[in-house]
Amino acid sequence: MTCAGRIDEELFNEVVEVMRTTVHEKIKRSLRLCLALLAYGQMESVEPYITKIVDDKEESFLRQAAVAMLGMAYVGTCNAAVVERLLIKTCTDPGDDVKRSAAEALGYVLLG
Repeated sequence: MTCAGRIDEELFNEVVEVMRTTVHEKIKRSLRLCLALLAYGQMESVEPYITKIVDDKEESFLRQAAVAMLGMAYVGTCNAAVVERLLIKTCTDPGDDVKRSAAEALGYVLLG
């Protein structure tokens, strides 16, 4: 929790690499939460990281992490552009878990 809201390139790349290589679902879920917490309150500064993983074709956990990062980065802002992006992801992503994560992220953005 001490690193919440503090993301850097090296840490991001390391977490993504572990998510790509591990076969353990519980580890992937934990790392998804880790990325989301690192993005907490960062808004525009986290966009380059989200862009790298939001459309990953091979790993749905990375797409889930991207929408979770988006939700936590803009938590409580009611940002219309972010809401639109999450709604599109909710409707168009092929993975049901990604759709659920996007719906959850919508809740975080619309808080308050």
